[in-house]
Amino acid sequence: MSQPRIRITTPPFDPLTVEFVSTVKHLVKSDYNGTIYKGQAVYVSGSTGNDGTNMLVVRASNVGEPTSSKTLGLLEQDLQKNGIGYVITEGLLDGLNTNGANAGDPVWLGVDGNLIYGLANKPVAPEHLVFIGIVTRKQQNNGEIFVKVQNGFELEELHNLVLTGKATGDMIKWDGTKWVNFKGVSGTFTSADSKTITVTNGIITSIV
Repeated sequence: MSQPRIRITTPPFDPLTVEFVSTVKHLVKSDYNGTIYKGQAVYVSGSTGNDGTNMLVVRASNVGEPTSSKTLGLLEQDLQKNGIGYVITEGLLDGLNTNGANAGDPVWLGVDGNLIYGLANKPVAPEHLVFIGIVTRKQQNNGEIFVKVQNGFELEELHNLVLTGKATGDMIKWDGTKWVNFKGVSGTFTSADSKTITVTNGIITSIV
């Protein structure tokens, strides 16, 4: 059985046929006021309709939904404002400084395009979780990351959950067709070990 063959005609390369593709990359244009460095994470901020529909990118960041949910991948080279280059969306990117990680470490989106390494440093709320890939080589100058971006989900994005008028202390219940939020209970209760527990709008305020 013959191997699948893929014909590549993306500029500036001449048409060629290869046996397989190990890296997927996309041509982009920087819309960032400054330098985006090789290996930094970027997200799509728009497109250039008059320039051949190049995607515009800026540094991604885990501080909010707009700057994290559209994370595209890692930049293959340094880019200045209006510079054109490639973003690796899947596959190996080498020539990086991964000295602060170990081979096999997960890579997470950090702040301002930077990366976070390791399970111990996995971002937690209110930071937005975006899995970037896996460290495949630890090295100061020729480190390597396998890129495979996966954006994390907010609770509201679950298909069987509807949140209405969220407020502090809300709880979630099944209404027979979907999960919904409701106001938490209030009152005083006695625990199995005879302690008095005071609850206000679903929040324990004291245990005595």
